[in-house]
Amino acid sequence: MSLFQTLGAGLSGLKVASAGISATNQNVANASVRGFTRRTVDASTADPIRRGMVWLGSGARVDGFSRAADPFALGRLFAASGRASAASAEHAALVQLEGLVEPATGPSIRSAVDCVFDALSAATADPSDPGLRHNVLAAAQTFADTANGIARGLQAGIADREDAARAGVDLINADLAEVAALNQAITTAGGPQAVPDLADRRDQAISRLADSIGASVHLERDGTATVR
Repeated sequence: MSLFQTLGAGLSGLKVASAGISATNQNVANASVRGFTRRTVDASTADPIRRGMVWLGSGARVDGFSRAADPFALGRLFAASGRASAASAEHAALVQLEGLVEPATGPSIRSAVDCVFDALSAATADPSDPGLRHNVLAAAQTFADTANGIARGLQAGIADREDAARAGVDLINADLAEVAALNQAITTAGGPQAVPDLADRRDQAISRLADSIGASVHLERDGTATVR
């Protein structure tokens, strides 16, 4: 092996080491950044060079950077995030409904119904008693007021959720547009391993979609993501 070949093989090793330092530097700099995926260097042995009857090694080469991300695990993560978001929204709605049906203060629909039956039961002893008849009317009025209050609360809750849904449409459309644009950029660059930073940004947008509307994702063979 000539001196230049020896120096070239040594230089290739330095390039691989330099790429490793670059990956480590990126990992450390983004250690606290949400959505960042750890990078590792993909290196392999360079093609040998033939000299006469002998094949001589020519060092190493950098093939790219890999993200420590598994497509199957990411898909499961997004699906779980969507289910958790749906459960959280359902819980918030049920808590509001429980507060209307069984409030901490004031009459509940259950107590109002009990009062009506109690007043009617008492009135059967002497239907002509004006006091007992008045109690029946008062209990019925309390029941009507309580039911109307629950109805108004339900209508207000539905209106609030519709307003929140309309307000979130623009953000959802922006995230969908970002996923589409990043899919195109990742495909053009040669896949997520070629541009891991763009892949991280796309996964963050998908994560927001999973949290907001329960979207699921399928990662295709070419590295693009199909959001449903």
